[in-house]
Amino acid sequence: MIDPAIFAGDPPIPADGSCFVCGKPRRPERSRRYAGMLAEMDSFCSSTCSRAYHGNPLPTGSIWSKPGSPNRLEPGRTA
Repeated sequence: MIDPAIFAGDPPIPADGSCFVCGKPRRPERSRRYAGMLAEMDSFCSSTCSRAYHGNPLPTGSIWSKPGSPNRLEPGRTA
């Protein structure tokens, strides 16, 4: 279970329901599968916006910062 305290440092959700950082629509229904109703409390549309707000970007050497699916790096797959 996700602890609601993790949202304590997040900004409030804008009145129009958009992402606090970029203004795009939030899609809590996408996160509801793993976060349940806590997804409704998330004021960001993506982890990228959340990281930008909190000043915690992905490292440039991370597999997640490279183009394409990270699945391409799983054992047995070729690039």
